[in-house]
Parts: sequence; C-alpha cells; structure tokens
Amino acid sequence: MGSLDYYKILDVDRSATDDDLRRAYRRLAMRWHPDKNPTGKTDAEAKFKDITEAYNVLSDATKRTVYDQFGEEGLKGLPQQSGGNADDIFAEFFGGTPFTYCNNARVKQQQTAWDGSGFGRSYGAGDQGVSAGGVTMVAPPPVESKLACTLEELYMGVTKKMKISRNVVDASG
Repeated sequence: MGSLDYYKILDVDRSATDDDLRRAYRRLAMRWHPDKNPTGKTDAEAKFKDITEAYNVLSDATKRTVYDQFGEEGLKGLPQQSGGNADDIFAEFFGGTPFTYCNNARVKQQQTAWDGSGFGRSYGAGDQGVSAGGVTMVAPPPVESKLACTLEELYMGVTKKMKISRNVVDASG
C-alpha cells in the first residue's frame, strides 16, 4: 500500500453507495485487466491491483470507516480478516482476554476440592486433577469461542447471547 486515494482510483465520491462502488470497480476492472492489455501488461497489472485494493477497502464497511477516519495508515493496523479482533483491543488495554477475568472466579471456586475425608484439599495450577475416592477427576479445558463485535459495540457496550454446550465425561463414564 502506498499513499493512494481509493476514491480517486475508483473515480467515485466519498458518499458513494455499494452499488456505485461495484459499478465503478467493474468498469475499471474490465478496462485495466492484464488480459485486456497485452501490450502494457505490467502497467495494467499495477493499475488492476490498485483498483482491486481500493474496491476491497471501500466495499468493506469496517475498513472504509477506518480509511475515512485515519487514511491508509489506519488500515495497516487493522487485522486482515473482516470483523476486527476484539481480543487484541482488549489485551492492549487490560493485558489479557475478557475471559481471563471471568474465569478467575471459577478457578478460585475450583481450588478447594473435597478429598473424600470431609476436609477440603487445595491444589495449585500445577496439579492435573483432584483425587476423589480413588478416581482422578481432571478439569475440562476451558471453552473458547470468537465473538465478532464491531468497534462501536466495544466502545458503547453491547449484550450478546451465546449458547455453548459440550459433553464432559464424569467419574461414571
């Protein structure tokens, strides 16, 4: 990416709709496709790449918003997949994932386990499981799932419901 004006490359206004962008891209892509320009193939390839890059940025609402606010420099810090990465933003501010803080309460509850004698046995993070009546119970791995959120939702706050289920083998099998 150089210092390119994507709106100028596609020859559209900043208020262009998705249909305007699609028409402009199609028109320019047909004109500058390397197969359509066998004499100036290297120039056509460069122009075609610029047109495609401009369309990819302006047709994606998230990338377009970032581009409009911060220019091309703002896009360099944007993750390549669409939707953004909320975990990275959270980690930058708080030094961990949101689930790190939610899981701390659950871990503290699990640190004391009954050993069958009526007394609690504390165990540390290095223990693999808790022995209860000759059966070693191993805590299941944590459930991790990516949840797509926009930057606006992260800033303003939003409530989203997730349904997570898994099968856990207990002592009886």
